[in-house]
Amino acid sequence: MIIMRKLSVLIGICFSIHFFAGSGTLPVNSVIGDNSFIVTFGHSPVPGTDEVLRIQTHLKFVEKILEEKDVSGLSDIQQQRRIEVIAHLHQYWTAGIFPSNFDFPMERRPCFIDKNGKILGKHKGYPFYTIGQRKGLDIALGRPAFVTQIIPETNTVMLGEESDLNKKEMKVAKMNWMKHDGITDGMEAVTKIRYKDKGSLSNLYNGNGGIHVNFYEDAKGVAPGQSAVFYDGEDVIGGGIIQRAVDFFSNR
Repeated sequence: MIIMRKLSVLIGICFSIHFFAGSGTLPVNSVIGDNSFIVTFGHSPVPGTDEVLRIQTHLKFVEKILEEKDVSGLSDIQQQRRIEVIAHLHQYWTAGIFPSNFDFPMERRPCFIDKNGKILGKHKGYPFYTIGQRKGLDIALGRPAFVTQIIPETNTVMLGEESDLNKKEMKVAKMNWMKHDGITDGMEAVTKIRYKDKGSLSNLYNGNGGIHVNFYEDAKGVAPGQSAVFYDGEDVIGGGIIQRAVDFFSNR
């Protein structure tokens, strides 16, 4: 916990990394990402890779970026800030002792990111946002921004364009069947994801822990946690809860 408090000196390491790294460097994920590991070892981390090694590699990678970055345009306060950040990064990666953000998720500085993992700014905490939200984000990007994904584990909110909310597919779990006890792969159904939704024609497939839905055309408003109901004409086939996109791609 003491180390966790020390991290507050950085005012959220993710912001310091983004501010000093600039647009000429590889994008850094809001947690640790894989770019640092790939640059250092020439390949992505494999399942089972030691987490201490991953974090050490990332902190050393960021330290090198900050040391090589041109600081001529920084104010005295910003340059002092840079020195403090580098010192803490060096201390953490050389000692192999650093804050465990997974143990203290709510103490991580909450970040807005884009779909590439680039940090856009800070937010009030993920519980204050919903998928599809546009107003009340309190961030100026020079363009309309919508909440496209919420990642509670990292207190991260992803922003994107309205078109990013359109989905060709989704996963639905916690099924409750009505007309049948299940489906046959490829069954055609009208899928409704909102109360007043006219429905979208789709094909249903059995998947790992749920139903995979492939829409004929992009469906709007696909939001994890909402209900999805499948229809055969006027008959309800069944329904369930929409899962997060990350869950869909990891289980398909």
